[in-house]
Amino acid sequence: MRSGVDGREDGVTRRQFLIGGGLALGGLAVAGVVAQRTLPLRSYWYQWTGQCGPEEPAPADLAKPAYGTFRSDVLGAEVEYGLWAPSISLLRADFEFPVVYCLPGRGQDPHWVLDSPMYLADYAAVKTPGGGIPVLALVAVDGSDTFWHERASGEDRMAMLLDEFIPWYEKRHGVGGSRERRAVMGWSMGGYGALLAAERRPDMFAAVCAASPALWRAYDDGVGDAFDDEQDFAENDVFAGIGELAGTDVRIDCGKADAFHDAARDFAARCEEQSGRPVAGDVAGGVKGCHDPDYWRRVALAELGFVRAALHG
Repeated sequence: MRSGVDGREDGVTRRQFLIGGGLALGGLAVAGVVAQRTLPLRSYWYQWTGQCGPEEPAPADLAKPAYGTFRSDVLGAEVEYGLWAPSISLLRADFEFPVVYCLPGRGQDPHWVLDSPMYLADYAAVKTPGGGIPVLALVAVDGSDTFWHERASGEDRMAMLLDEFIPWYEKRHGVGGSRERRAVMGWSMGGYGALLAAERRPDMFAAVCAASPALWRAYDDGVGDAFDDEQDFAENDVFAGIGELAGTDVRIDCGKADAFHDAARDFAARCEEQSGRPVAGDVAGGVKGCHDPDYWRRVALAELGFVRAALHG
């Protein structure tokens, strides 16, 4: 039997917070703004005031993902990946199985995406009203904490993904194979990485889906260690590359109480303006939600539906 879902990356549920630590935090509510001076305090403040929305339970245990490792010459190391696809035998031998490459949040791994706490494989295995399981393969790749671009250390997870892993994986497992059968998706740091990958290789991905992408509109907005310096930021600024998404289906989701909401909303608006095409998602609607798995699970089915529609045409 599956254990309970914590609903927060730090393991504290809204209920546990209210009982165990809510009274202590209540003192900060007197000043109000005090609780919003740092991202962790702001997150607790939003939980306390109900701005994160409801807790989202784990879906039914429907899928059993598999995991393996890939030797990357770019990184000089083994990289873990995870995969899940429905078992379907009545397909043509030349059928290109659609695949979405999933980029985890910072410091997370493929298990975080396909198993707990995201359970994306279980969401993908939910049957349609007609009783079938939609045809879509999920592949999650470890991104470490390097923000999916080349760093001063020489580590380059984006080159690993685009130039090594995807060609290797598709040849080995017989999925993807063409732009029309390939998408990229990510959460937080991985959401930024998904947008950057789609901009770097518009010939590779038909669709991109970014959940609460970690975006900054300028280097001075406080990027922390996500970029080495101002030049590094400029070279990997997804706002500057929006024009490359003109022919790509784009979805962006970000809850109103998320620290990245305003930047994500602006990115979606600029993308629509430059491409003349609508951007899917709830980023402009002011939907309740924080930067946590509860929100990401609430939008998971809609995001998978968006990807399937983009890849199946």
